[in-house]
Amino acid sequence: PSLLNDLEVIKKNRDKITIFTVDTALKVLIEYDIIPDFIISLDGQYYSINDYVKNLSNQSALILDIISYPNLSQMYKNIYYTVTDNIFNENIIEYFFEYNKINKFGLITGGNVSDYAANLAISLGFKNIYFSGLDLSYPFLQSHSKFSPFYFRAFYFSDYYNSIDSIFIKTIASRDLKFIESKVKGIKIYTDFVLQNYAFYFDNLTEYYKDIKFYNSKFNGIKIKNFTNIKLKELLKKNNSKHLNYTDLIKKENLINLSKEKLDVFFNDIINLIHKRVVELNNLFSKTDFNQNDKKKYNEWKILMDDIFSDFPFLKKFILMTIIILQKKNITNDYLLYYKHIGHKTIQSIYFIIRILQKILKQMNL
Repeated sequence: PSLLNDLEVIKKNRDKITIFTVDTALKVLIEYDIIPDFIISLDGQYYSINDYVKNLSNQSALILDIISYPNLSQMYKNIYYTVTDNIFNENIIEYFFEYNKINKFGLITGGNVSDYAANLAISLGFKNIYFSGLDLSYPFLQSHSKFSPFYFRAFYFSDYYNSIDSIFIKTIASRDLKFIESKVKGIKIYTDFVLQNYAFYFDNLTEYYKDIKFYNSKFNGIKIKNFTNIKLKELLKKNNSKHLNYTDLIKKENLINLSKEKLDVFFNDIINLIHKRVVELNNLFSKTDFNQNDKKKYNEWKILMDDIFSDFPFLKKFILMTIIILQKKNITNDYLLYYKHIGHKTIQSIYFIIRILQKILKQMNL
């Protein structure tokens, strides 16, 4: 909510500021005729489309995590993809990078899109980073700024008996609230366990990047260790800063900018490759009597499954629950019966992936 306090200063000093906005703040900026340089979405889902503004000028680059909802990529021309480093290993995203021989550009996150945006700014070389609207609390008993997507939804559902304020209060009251000191001396504010954890993440971030100066808006919000609380107007007076265009900055990092045609090739190739494995599994199923203790068939199954998981390591994640259930029944990979269950689960998982990829292709109009 405190974002509104800075917008007039940002607008008047646009030539001094490079803006990294989280997706949910975009409409607030647009309301003040402020076009950001970077729009960041950490885990954009289908409902995140409401956070965006169509036909935005080429002044902005949209930074999406590669697992974001595909339809988001239809809204802008300047789309760049990155990955969340924390969840990268041995998943289908890693396979995507290796298959297309793309160098990974990953960002670490504590689970909040604000720290994702901060890590992008850090990776691009910024040494003075100011946060506006990073309340991580509920000042004025509000969870979101005026003109934000949540605000508009609340406005739509409000009426004489159920005002916008009461909708905000009901939303906040459902959280496990804590009453703590704010960064404004003598004033206490409400926060919750999740938001406080995000503040702890920023505490750790400042410890790690000793050479970077982190500033926070002086207006109401949670106190974050090693953040200097200052009014933006005062900060701009102290620093000789200038606006940098995203097109120059983007060259510093290997952000992925793939054509739809290249994605089309990858999706169709992986569909064909994993479907071949289904054919192999079905052929072996037709030749196996799992009631017999057949050492030869056991070896065939072991070789095939090891080969599949070696080529497509992301499939391992789909069978973890099956392995746990089998272990509880003392059925380990020493038994042929083990491969009956693992084989069926692998086929089921492959068909699930194929259906998802086919939907993505359709959504992207390929």
